[in-house]
Amino acid sequence: MSTAEGWYDDPSSPGRLRYWDGGDWTDWVNENGETRSEPLPPPPGAGEGGVSRETAAPTGRPTETGAPVPTDAGFTPGVQPAQAWDDAPAATAGTADAGTSELNQLQRIGFALMALGGLVSFAAIGQEATRSVDMPIVTGYDVGNGPFIFGPLLVVGGALGLFVKNPIARAVGLLAGTAGAFVLFALLLGVRGSDQFVQDSQIAIKPGWWILFVAGVIALVGLAAAMWGGIAKASKNRWLLIVAFAVVMAILLLLLVMGLITDPSSSWVQPD
Repeated sequence: MSTAEGWYDDPSSPGRLRYWDGGDWTDWVNENGETRSEPLPPPPGAGEGGVSRETAAPTGRPTETGAPVPTDAGFTPGVQPAQAWDDAPAATAGTADAGTSELNQLQRIGFALMALGGLVSFAAIGQEATRSVDMPIVTGYDVGNGPFIFGPLLVVGGALGLFVKNPIARAVGLLAGTAGAFVLFALLLGVRGSDQFVQDSQIAIKPGWWILFVAGVIALVGLAAAMWGGIAKASKNRWLLIVAFAVVMAILLLLLVMGLITDPSSSWVQPD
């Protein structure tokens, strides 16, 4: 498998980066935020006649530096034989250069499920969500146009993750998906535990609520998969990302569970 273009650890100088053009090392190095041309020296241990006694194979993923891609900036860097440095940097499945990194399989599934959850939610538009059963005056809630709020957030979030090859766009997609799931679960909770219902009265859960519940579960599974897939690829701040993931999932799961168990018999629902 060929190795993607990008800035990798310089095999000749630990602590700085050298640009790999997809087939060979170039002369371009990046150190302390500055890019300059510096030819790749002979491999360590190369004796007279250029025979290498020991080669060193670079490892790792392309590094996000913000530095321009030399070939895109009109540079004409000299090219060093990759074979002199034990071929290419170690290829990692699902990685490419910093701005266009490929998704891993878990991320693809996750973003697709996020978008699917948003699409499913549109089926609940105008449907009944909850209705009272034993009150003299029938009260309750319709889903109304609620899916027009959280549905697009989930669909757009999933589409950004799947089709825009940019880490910032994918982060925005995850934020949009999180916001969409939060609003959806808040609606599921609100239409069951509203103070419009008299405490200890009976309510019926209508198709609109169940459609949104299914859409929410699909979106939540997708969001979790997309986030965890990104964490699996991260090389820095992984524990911070895991903590953020745990907090987001805990909040959304709490809302979902409360939406399942809350009804007018709950102590926080006050009588009219």
